Amino acid sequence: MVPFGTKPKGSTPSWRQLGPEFNDTLEKSQQAEATLREKADALATIDETLGQTSESYRTTAAQLKSRSDRVLLADRLGDAMDLLAKRGALQQEHAAARVTAAGAEETATLSQNEITALLEKLTEDRERKDGLSREIGDRRASLAGIDEATLHERDVNLQRALEALREASTVCDQYTRASADLTRRESEHTLAAQAVSTAKSQIVEAEADQLRDRTARAEIVPIAELADEAVSSEAIHLRSLLAPNLACPVCGSTDHPHLAHPSTLNEIAARLRRRREELDTALTATGQRLDAATRALSAGEARQAETNRGIDVARGQVLAANSAFGEQWSSLNDLCTKAGIEGNAPPVLDDQAASKLAALISVAIAERSAIASPLASARRLRTEIDSLQRKHDALGEVIETTARSIDQRRSNFHAAQLKATEYTVQAAGLAERLISISREITPFLAAAGLAVDHLDVDPAGVSLTLSTVATEYAALREQVGQLEMTLQRLAPERAAADASLRHAQAQVTAAALLLDQRRLAEGEKARARAELLDGEATASHRARITEACQTTREALARARETKSTTDAAFQAAGARCDEAAAGLETAKGRNALAEKAFNAACMDIARPPDQVAALIATDPALSGALRVRIREIDRGVNDAGTAVLTRQNDLNRALEGFNETTDVEELAAVVATLGTEIGDMQQLTGGLAATLARDDEARRAAANLSAQIETAKAELVIWHAVDDAIGSASGDRFRRFVQGITLDHMVQLANDHLHALTPRYRLARGAASDLTLHIIDRDMGDEVRGTRSLSGGERFLVSLALALALSGLEGRSSFVDTLFIDEGFGSLDAETLDLAVDALETLQGRGQKVGVITHVAAMIERIAVQVRVEKRGAGRSEIRVSNSMGAAWPTTSSAQ
Repeated sequence: MVPFGTKPKGSTPSWRQLGPEFNDTLEKSQQAEATLREKADALATIDETLGQTSESYRTTAAQLKSRSDRVLLADRLGDAMDLLAKRGALQQEHAAARVTAAGAEETATLSQNEITALLEKLTEDRERKDGLSREIGDRRASLAGIDEATLHERDVNLQRALEALREASTVCDQYTRASADLTRRESEHTLAAQAVSTAKSQIVEAEADQLRDRTARAEIVPIAELADEAVSSEAIHLRSLLAPNLACPVCGSTDHPHLAHPSTLNEIAARLRRRREELDTALTATGQRLDAATRALSAGEARQAETNRGIDVARGQVLAANSAFGEQWSSLNDLCTKAGIEGNAPPVLDDQAASKLAALISVAIAERSAIASPLASARRLRTEIDSLQRKHDALGEVIETTARSIDQRRSNFHAAQLKATEYTVQAAGLAERLISISREITPFLAAAGLAVDHLDVDPAGVSLTLSTVATEYAALREQVGQLEMTLQRLAPERAAADASLRHAQAQVTAAALLLDQRRLAEGEKARARAELLDGEATASHRARITEACQTTREALARARETKSTTDAAFQAAGARCDEAAAGLETAKGRNALAEKAFNAACMDIARPPDQVAALIATDPALSGALRVRIREIDRGVNDAGTAVLTRQNDLNRALEGFNETTDVEELAAVVATLGTEIGDMQQLTGGLAATLARDDEARRAAANLSAQIETAKAELVIWHAVDDAIGSASGDRFRRFVQGITLDHMVQLANDHLHALTPRYRLARGAASDLTLHIIDRDMGDEVRGTRSLSGGERFLVSLALALALSGLEGRSSFVDTLFIDEGFGSLDAETLDLAVDALETLQGRGQKVGVITHVAAMIERIAVQVRVEKRGAGRSEIRVSNSMGAAWPTTSSAQ
């Protein structure tokens, strides 16, 4: 038998190398056989392909010879297809020309019919337009009979007066509520003052009772304490030792009153204790009364402060209501007078003010209801006029559209007639060209067995047939050439495949011989290997050894763990044993001290222990106390003995599992390893604690950031809304927004001036994003018109109103105090001119300077201070400043 790990003499290769070499040889043998099969299959495939190719070549060559009449079509298929395409295009053009000619004739007929129908409709629309004009005239006559401007002005005045009355009524209601609140607050203040007074008197009374009871208790407490000491167990014991005519061991007196009356002292002590308890109860009750009175005082003072604040607020509301009503009263009476409401508003707020204001509101509502019907009629007439006017204008547009349609239809009619003639001639020429192309394409059709008639039936099918026939012939010709080339290529391939097959057969034979040799060597090595390791397989041997090592390691780990647990139990048992021994020594010491104290006490009283024991036996109370003490000492001794036994048992149990042969150095190494692991764990724990602290700090910072983010988001929503409304990169939307606000203000001021100049017109803004202006014509039912539709005089009045409005615009640090007007007054009539001059004089009365450049004589007469420019000839003029009476200032100037 060869030892494990040695190499037998004369064995080459070893048993470890035999397996791979045998497998290599087997694999090469299999590869050689597979190669042989592949070469044989390849040779068979080539022979089969060669036979099939030869047969296909003979068959294809015969087919090509039988179709020799199709050579022309195969060689000139492009020309044939071009002719077919031209013929198809010409046919389409011919058909399109004929269809177009027919459509043109149909269009001409249709246009003639449409012209007749449109002429009839034009006549009907003109009659309807005349009827609408008559209806508009009738309604305008009805509207002229209603004084809408006066009624509208009165309605506006009544509306303003009604709003002012309602505001005053609201103020009156506030005054009423504030007055009622003031009365209620004053009542509550009186009740709170009474509660404060009552609480103060209760506090004084409780403090007096508390002082009296404390004084009495302070007097009786020392006496009660002396009485308690007199009836204590020590005093009772001392009194029990007293005998008639014997000296007291405390005071030395031979007189003992207690012996004659033994229960008197107990009764006195009981009475003193009861009195002290009664005083304590009284002091507790007095303290509770004092606390209740103090809380009542605080509550009353809080109610007083609250009612004082409520009274101040209510008085402020009453004064505010009176002040607000006083500010409204003058303008309220003016509005009522202007609106024609009978009666005046009450000058001050009182109980009757609300009813008077309600009566005025009812009158205003009734007045508005009375003028509502005529105003509604006027609005209805304006709405009807607008509706009829829109219909009238729409009919005018329809009539114009119809007339244009008739002209268009007539043009279409003549164009359709010309188009029909043109396409009829074109169709004849196309028919001649189709005949010529049919003659050229006939030979190609004959090669495919077709005729010209087939083109008219199915041109696409004919084209497909020609292409198919030509493609088939060309493919057949190409197939014959490819088969010839294939036959030429297969001959050398077959020779090469035959040589490869012979070479593969030689390789298979050599591989088989080598495989037999390897099998013989494998058998020898297998028999030698079976003698090693008692025939056990290497894998199972290795697994068994590994499992034994693992079991040993686990047993060692459990032993180490058991030893650690045993050491800890041993240390704990030793500690408990020491504790029990200390308890035993303490108990013995206490016993010795007790005996020593007993003997010392006997010596102090000069009596032997036997006599003292007899005395103890005669006194039941002292005997009971001693018995209790003895029982306590016995329990202490028993407890100490039990603790000693328990600790001894624990020590024995701990020592039972302790193995004294355990290697101390190995345990020390394990302890050191565990200490290192504990240190690593502590470091890891410290790192994790620091990470947790940083995480907590990050969470707090994230919470703060979240609050900041929410605040920023709220602000962002606001800024987004602002940006959506007026934001842009260039700032133009904000400029338009601000300009729009300024323009709205100026339009409002201009409308006030324009209403005084001409009530007919009113200015209005265009679209919200536009800065244009429009004119609203009230006489035309609030029709919106462009400013260019105004006459010269109307345009001047609107411009003047805008200029006056512009002069009324004020900035935070600027004021328009000068206004110049250049010409324009010559287009006004006398009445309108007076209105314009009155407006300018009103503006001048407000402290603004107005300069007018004019040639109108009536205008010049009303201007107080004038700067005249007078011609003097030779290109020279003279400037003279004068008043309207002709007086001139001395300062003059001339200009070239």
